[in-house]
Amino acid sequence: MIRVAICDDQESCLKEARHAVDSYFQRRPDLSASVSEFRSSSAFLEEARRGGGWDIVILDIYMPGVNGMDAARLLRQGKKHTEIIFMSVSPDYAVDAFSLDAVHYVLKPLSGKLFDEAMDRALKAFTRNDRAQMLLSLEGGTVQRIYIDSILYIESVGYKRVVHTSAGDYEETRKTLTVFLNELE
Repeated sequence: MIRVAICDDQESCLKEARHAVDSYFQRRPDLSASVSEFRSSSAFLEEARRGGGWDIVILDIYMPGVNGMDAARLLRQGKKHTEIIFMSVSPDYAVDAFSLDAVHYVLKPLSGKLFDEAMDRALKAFTRNDRAQMLLSLEGGTVQRIYIDSILYIESVGYKRVVHTSAGDYEETRKTLTVFLNELE
C-alpha cells in the first residue's frame, strides 16, 4: 500500500487533489493507496513528527503560517526519502522545489495527464531499489515500509519488537528477533 499525504489550506483544492489521487489509483488496480488530508502545514508537520511516514507527499506552496517549501524542508530533516510533489497556482517556486529533491511541480488547476505524470514519477522514484527495505506488521493490521539503513536498534518488549528508526519507532507485532536477524542478513 502506497501512503499519500495531501496538504492544502483551500478546501476546494484539497478535494481536487484528493480526486486526482483517487482517480490515479482507480486506473491502476494493481496498486492501492492510503490517503491522508491536511488543511494546514502545521497539522501536516505535527503528524509527520508523530511518524506520519508517507511515501508520497503532495504539498501546496502558498499556505498561511509555514508555506509548502518550508514544510518540505522540515519534512526532509526527519524523513529524507519521501517523494514530494509540489502544487501551486504559480510557477514562481518551481526551480526552488528541485533543490528540495521534489519529483515534480504541478500547476493548479490540476491537469489529469500532468498529475498522472507527476504520480508516475513519484512512484518510480519510490520503488527504486537503491536501498534495502523491510515491511513491518503493526497493530491494527497496518503495514509500514522502512529502510533497513534507517534502523537504529530493535528491542524486544513482551511479545512485540520495537524497531527504532531515524524516522520514528514502530511496534512490530509478528516477527521474532530471529526472523529480524535473518531478514537483516
